[in-house]
Amino acid sequence: MNPIHSVLITGANAGLGYECARQLAQSSSIEKIVLACRNEQKALRARASLEASTGRKIFDIILMDVASPESVRKAVAKFSSPSMRWY
Repeated sequence: MNPIHSVLITGANAGLGYECARQLAQSSSIEKIVLACRNEQKALRARASLEASTGRKIFDIILMDVASPESVRKAVAKFSSPSMRWY
């Protein structure tokens, strides 16, 4: 199976988004999971928890509120940046 380079999950700090990130991280073919969250502190806690529970450090954070078109545009613009520090 070919590796999946990146997956972006919205609402990844809780509920279905968090569980989706946790389960995808179980697959060794996933190289990176981007946690798209509205709140930086909740995103940081979710990343720490996911890293602890999965044993993988493949999680990046991007701040995004999908209910705000401006927030989505700003987040998407960061994807063209070579930096992986998106928050």
